[in-house]
Amino acid sequence: MRCISAIAALVALLTAAPLAAAQSGTPVPSPSPAPSSPSSPFAPLPPARTAPAPPPTVPSRTPTNSHPNDQQVSTAGVFGLFVAGVLVILLIGYFIMRDARRSTRKQRRRAKATGSPSPATAGSGRRPPPRRPSAAARKRRRRQKRRAR
Repeated sequence: MRCISAIAALVALLTAAPLAAAQSGTPVPSPSPAPSSPSSPFAPLPPARTAPAPPPTVPSRTPTNSHPNDQQVSTAGVFGLFVAGVLVILLIGYFIMRDARRSTRKQRRRAKATGSPSPATAGSGRRPPPRRPSAAARKRRRRQKRRAR
């Protein structure tokens, strides 16, 4: 993979080299300022030109659809596109969940096949039930509850 990307970069550089060599090394001079502009950049600005007021336009009735090929999108069309988008999102979610379930099943099968269950599961695939607390622990818990009241 590294070889292919290195070759591609080399080809790109070789194709751009003639274009870069054809450019001249001298920079293009910037355009000189217009003779009417002031010589100092801190000189006051010339007065603003006033544009003539545009003539008032008379509103005319134009057809709502000026082009015969323009068509308005109907409400049913918009609703259909919305439903299609929701269905696509749900379908993508379904495929993601299905693949995730399949991959966890394979991992469980491999673990059972190797015969190395984790100590917490004890080979059944489930957690063992919690141990019953000792008598002293139960007594302490009851005292704590009484104090909390």
